[in-house]
Amino acid sequence: MMSASLEVDVRDMICSQALAVVAKAALRLSSGDRLIALINTEDVRRDLEAWASRLGHHVEPMERNAIHILLRA
Repeated sequence: MMSASLEVDVRDMICSQALAVVAKAALRLSSGDRLIALINTEDVRRDLEAWASRLGHHVEPMERNAIHILLRA
């Protein structure tokens, strides 16, 4: 089965809002799927990276305004 990808836009959100949106989106995906978060602040990036790491997901910085979160297998 092919892995899925989902993009969420959390630009202009405070950290707690962005984290809630990303966590909710991740529930719709499966292991091996990719979640792309569009961001525009470093504090949101750090929080999302910490959250993903804590759950064992792999974070791939994509570019300045987005990160990829590969959900753990």
